[in-house]
Amino acid sequence: MESWNSGLPASKYIVAHYKKCGLCRGHDRLISSGELYPHEKLVVFARHIRKVQASIKQAVEDDEVRQCEKS
Repeated sequence: MESWNSGLPASKYIVAHYKKCGLCRGHDRLISSGELYPHEKLVVFARHIRKVQASIKQAVEDDEVRQCEKS
């Protein structure tokens, strides 16, 4: 998991989310086991990812604003 920390502004948020999110960890287990993803679960996971992307984008923008205020 720490290999995700590539120095990108969002990487710390991605790692933090993954560590606490059972849905994302369950998705990884299902995919890595080679199982087919049921359509119902795929819809739920896609909706979840869209929400997570939006919240991470907002957190990165908030960090950028705080950095500008410090300067």
